[in-house]
Amino acid sequence: MERAEFARVRLSTFPLCIVDQYDLTSLACKGFVYIQIDGGMHGLPRAALLANQQIVHTLAPAGFVAAHQTLGLFVHTPKPIMFALIVDDFGIQYVGKPAANFCIFTLKQDHTIPIDWIGTKWDYTERFVELSMPGYVARALERFAHTDPPPSDSPHQHVPPQCGAKVQMTALDTSPPLDADATTRIHAIVGVFPHCARTINNTMLVALGTVALQQASATEATANACIDLLNYVATHPDGIIKCFASMVVLHKYTDASYLSEAKARSPASGFFFLSTHPDKLNGLTSMSLLASCATSSLRPPKPRPALLASMLKPLPPSGMLSMKWDGLACCCHHN
Repeated sequence: MERAEFARVRLSTFPLCIVDQYDLTSLACKGFVYIQIDGGMHGLPRAALLANQQIVHTLAPAGFVAAHQTLGLFVHTPKPIMFALIVDDFGIQYVGKPAANFCIFTLKQDHTIPIDWIGTKWDYTERFVELSMPGYVARALERFAHTDPPPSDSPHQHVPPQCGAKVQMTALDTSPPLDADATTRIHAIVGVFPHCARTINNTMLVALGTVALQQASATEATANACIDLLNYVATHPDGIIKCFASMVVLHKYTDASYLSEAKARSPASGFFFLSTHPDKLNGLTSMSLLASCATSSLRPPKPRPALLASMLKPLPPSGMLSMKWDGLACCCHHN
């Protein structure tokens, strides 16, 4: 940060052990503690901006330039490398091991970069790559002491529809609230699994989104939902996603679910991906993935073609964008 910033935090929000360790009582003024912030920290509104400024300082001297249309995307023109930064998470696209080593060397100038090539399997004959995160789920289950779980093939409980009823009633959560320790555990679970869910096993995203909505006022029902999720990932710990080389045709699948969330809410979500054969999309089977994340289905997908152009991957001459929802498909031309 170019200059220090300050924040005011209620003394009552600090755990007692932190208050005693740093003698915050003597520093408090009218029930508040004033904090000087000299660098990025969790929850800081400018965290994304600070991360962007820091990575620009690292990448620019090495020949990386920012894409004009996509914020957070950096391209190295002479070398086949692209670097994407989203807050404090990043992704790298490269061609060949020398390009990867160059990017690692550049990042090591200002950052500590662990290197782990496990979890990637290339087949250059059939032109596909398999991505996985071996051991990630096992370490998470060990952290949360979730041992000997029963087998489960669903990340959340199924609520059967009331066939024939004109009004579908939603269930209300009347279970007692959790104590502070149990609530902290819920926060930890919500923080650990999205990385694996967004990268490899997107079948967890709906369950994680449901728990995330309830974590601020977690109840025993929320804890049970977390147990269902942990049982599921323990049954299917090592997911694999396979990406095939394909034409750069952008597709979008989206759907909505009626009254499936708490407080009679109906979510709508979808995902974008690149594929020559979108009809073969089935769970985690072959596809060339652009993004797999819960996102509003009602937003127009205009930034995606711009992103492909920034990645030096223009759409085919037809400029076709395929959209599919609720079992009905329609195609429209991108302008």
